[in-house]
Amino acid sequence: MPVRANCHRHFLADTMPDGTENPLKYYRGIAMRDAAMTAIKPGSRDKFDLDSMDEDDFLVGNQGGIGFGGGISGGFIQFGNWTGDLEQNPHNIVHVLVGRGGGWIGNPITAGVDPLFWLHHCNVDRLWQAWMGAPGKHMVNDPRWNHGPADRAFIMPVVGGNKPGISFGGQDCLAGGLFFPQYDDLTKGTGVTQGVQAVTRVSMGPSESQTVEVIGANAGPVRVSAEPAMTEVAVDLPGANAAVLSMGVTEPGEEVSRLYLALESVKGDLASGMLDVYLDLPEGAKPEEHAEKHVGSVALFGLNVASKPDGPHGGNGLSYTIDITDQAKQFTAAGLGKGLLKVTLQTRDGHSGDATITVGRLSLLKRTGKVG
Repeated sequence: MPVRANCHRHFLADTMPDGTENPLKYYRGIAMRDAAMTAIKPGSRDKFDLDSMDEDDFLVGNQGGIGFGGGISGGFIQFGNWTGDLEQNPHNIVHVLVGRGGGWIGNPITAGVDPLFWLHHCNVDRLWQAWMGAPGKHMVNDPRWNHGPADRAFIMPVVGGNKPGISFGGQDCLAGGLFFPQYDDLTKGTGVTQGVQAVTRVSMGPSESQTVEVIGANAGPVRVSAEPAMTEVAVDLPGANAAVLSMGVTEPGEEVSRLYLALESVKGDLASGMLDVYLDLPEGAKPEEHAEKHVGSVALFGLNVASKPDGPHGGNGLSYTIDITDQAKQFTAAGLGKGLLKVTLQTRDGHSGDATITVGRLSLLKRTGKVG
């Protein structure tokens, strides 16, 4: 999904047609992106996609680790704890890929200065609206979200006057609300079609009837830098094997499961970066030479903010889940079947470099429901 220069040439040109400085590329004379960058070209491990649109539930369970959204809070919390599917990909991925090499959009502290930030977030909002309008999707109806944030008000300025701004909440941005946006097209480039239920993944029933349980964890924190780091997740075999057996179930009313690898309390000084995750690598093997063992990449956008001990989150870091359902069966004999899931983590050259990242815990989550 490259972003080509002929689509965004206005953000790359040095000057305007009249010869003046191009404000879309420069802010107060400082270049916001490399003029040589004419396209985002995701590598084989970047998994730049719309898989998040396949998820049917905004939230499963209470902690926010699984689902399209990533949890609900009464306050205005950014970069706090769990990361939802849409936020991780494509939101975080775009921030990291476009901001690679120090670009302003790659750092949450400066991202809003880059005009591309606003186009990107407008599209993320469009994807969210498209997801809510597709049949079979389960959006939350929680007053903390609908009327939030509770600790402050969103304010829309009144253009050209001295009047106070208009305060609003989340509900005002939904259908029927004062600031409900109108989009020309909610099908093109969204992965869903309005009014058409896409069967891309078996239904697991109402989200409130589903369960999420921890069926495995490693022994302690893992530090990752330029060299790969390996850790073993001790797995509850009965729970894991039952999950694997029920993955292909399609009959209504039968129990169906999915498995997720969770990276909890990830901390570091990086504004953004990439962390690659591999399962069951051969001893001494180079991760980049075993694409078949690669199960996902974590985009670390906002890691610096979430890791500040004096910040609003107390330095708790960020947490992510990677759906490994499709890969679980092939790793059963080597990992799950022996009660140990071998996980290798590697920072990405050119993104994370030699910076040290700490993962507080790795765990295996089992999501269970009944085919709807």
